[in-house]
Amino acid sequence: MEDAEVWPLDRQKEAVENMLRAPDVDDEDDTLGADSLSFDRHRDSAADGAAAGSRVTWKILIYDDIGRDIIAPILRVTELRALGVTLHLSLNSRRQPIPDVPAVYFVAPTSENIARICEDCKNQLYDSMWLNFSSSLPRAELEALAEGTASSGSTSRIARVFDMYSAFVSLERPLFSLHMRDSFAALNNPRLTERDIEAQLERVVSGAMSVIITMRVLPIIRAPRGGPAEMVAAALAARLRELVVGRQSVLGNAPSLLERPLFVIFDRTLDLPVMLHHTWTYQALAHDLLTLALNRVSLKPTEQHAQTRTYDLDVKGDSFWAANAGRPFPQVAEAVEAALAAYRKDVEAVNAQAGAVGGDTLFDETQLAQGGASDALSRAVAQLPELRKRKQIIDMHTNIATALLDCIKDRALDGFFQLEDQLMSASARAAVETESVLSLLRDPARGTPLDKLRLALIFYLSAAAAGSEQGSIAQVREALTAGGCVDVRALDYAADLKAFSPSAAAAASLMVGTPQRAGVPGTRDQKNTAAAGLDGAGGSHLEKLMSTVVEHGVKGLTQVAQNFNKLIIEDDKALPVARLVDALMENRSPNDTSATGTAASSALATANDFVLFDPKAPKNSAPARASQRPFHQAIVLVVGGGNYVEYQNILDHTKPGRSVVYGSTELCNSEQFVAQLSSLTGREAPEAIAPAVDG
Repeated sequence: MEDAEVWPLDRQKEAVENMLRAPDVDDEDDTLGADSLSFDRHRDSAADGAAAGSRVTWKILIYDDIGRDIIAPILRVTELRALGVTLHLSLNSRRQPIPDVPAVYFVAPTSENIARICEDCKNQLYDSMWLNFSSSLPRAELEALAEGTASSGSTSRIARVFDMYSAFVSLERPLFSLHMRDSFAALNNPRLTERDIEAQLERVVSGAMSVIITMRVLPIIRAPRGGPAEMVAAALAARLRELVVGRQSVLGNAPSLLERPLFVIFDRTLDLPVMLHHTWTYQALAHDLLTLALNRVSLKPTEQHAQTRTYDLDVKGDSFWAANAGRPFPQVAEAVEAALAAYRKDVEAVNAQAGAVGGDTLFDETQLAQGGASDALSRAVAQLPELRKRKQIIDMHTNIATALLDCIKDRALDGFFQLEDQLMSASARAAVETESVLSLLRDPARGTPLDKLRLALIFYLSAAAAGSEQGSIAQVREALTAGGCVDVRALDYAADLKAFSPSAAAAASLMVGTPQRAGVPGTRDQKNTAAAGLDGAGGSHLEKLMSTVVEHGVKGLTQVAQNFNKLIIEDDKALPVARLVDALMENRSPNDTSATGTAASSALATANDFVLFDPKAPKNSAPARASQRPFHQAIVLVVGGGNYVEYQNILDHTKPGRSVVYGSTELCNSEQFVAQLSSLTGREAPEAIAPAVDG
């Protein structure tokens, strides 16, 4: 992926920075408006003012929860300070008047927020108020704002009103979230009214609009027939068409058809197992086993650390995270020791260069205070900040890796990963013995009740997708109960999900793996045989490996990595969404028979059944098929939630010369997704049953 590509994170950060620079620019245009054109003019004037060396005006930033979460991953406190923000406060907090200071507001356009803004105007908290709304301000709320400020005689305090079209959270260049909590449950709850569902779909459309307008593109839209995805695609195309034909529109000069990106909308029901899968990639493990939100990971207190530790994971500022976030965890463990060894080598070189001694110890204060320092000492001192930063990053990732290994050891997750990995691959699913799954579910010493429920759901869904009668729901439920899992509501929901079959069949056809010949070196058969010792009695061997981490620190990580490398399967493991994105970007004709392989042919057939919407085409016109040329950029939106497993899988299978931006209504881990499935049954969770005590 080249830097010349359009990334929502870069454009969103630019827009937020210009929003904060607005009070710095002496703009003669005082028009009060709330449309995309006024924001575009504001963006250009702010950028011009900054380029001309405008004096930075000290200001206050006021945000609601949505505005805070949008800003948090893209701007650090030091960057806010550089933009003149001396104080940032919540809109809902009690705030004291600060006269003669402008306030920049960044909030959602809700009636509650409008009421608070009007109250701020009435109380004359700030000298001027620059109002920026994360999504389009409805006319009713704009009128309420005008009436509220007019009644208190404070309209003059409103400097400007803008639609930012930034109702999404950018986490990485190719990754965004609409930040809609419990979106799968909200869109699939049979007890919701039609109005409630329409409100949820409107939030999805608004978020997708924000991504498109922020990126300044006009895409071709594709979605599977039926379900929420097609409804979102139709509404999104209609909304974009209004902007295209509108007299004032940032999309008025849209690029030509051949240059436009592809915007693909998927339903989460296409692939439910990926949301439940135990994985082995670094970033996905941190999201699954630790608390990872808005690029900040939290480690729970331990015997060695009484306080919760939090770390910011910044792809731009942390080269180790950028290089290893998507790698299998065993390889990350090796990379930690390699980074530490390289750091120690550089420290020794710096100490030798400055004539210092003492192994890892950098210069002490007396050495640095000596007069007449040589050029060598000056060069060595100049390297200290970079070395200290590297050491902080290494320590951080050592702590995160150790926390992950503790979870893996305590929950014996290797067996769950192996079985689920085979169940989710059509070529390996048939080799999975039902009894091996049921045995793991019954074992009280391995995994938590949630781990067992996740495996049971994948086992049941994969069997249903393949049309297999392997393992009845009653057997699975009995095994879960024996293993201490009493809350099986998610399994009940999966069993009752009438609409699952079509999506599951499509997903199953896309999961076909490349057949391997027995006895060929490096094949799946040999790798599975090598890893077979990790099941059953091999669990104790795993625990012995894990115990070395506490005793030997980073060297323990490497020892575990060497023994876990056998778990890494190098076969093509493209998930259904990745296969469909590839097929849709190829943009082949329905009559094209050049696709090779069962999975590729299935993906092409499924992709050709996707509905096409062109926002540039006249209203009510027959949908024309896009040019037969392949797309070079795609934007993916999964309605109902996504995760880092699917995100990284798409990146891993993106062909050279192409770029894919992955987004979802929310990024949720397996625990959160299982909770949503459970809530859809409409029943309360059963009380835990205490284990029987002999004697």
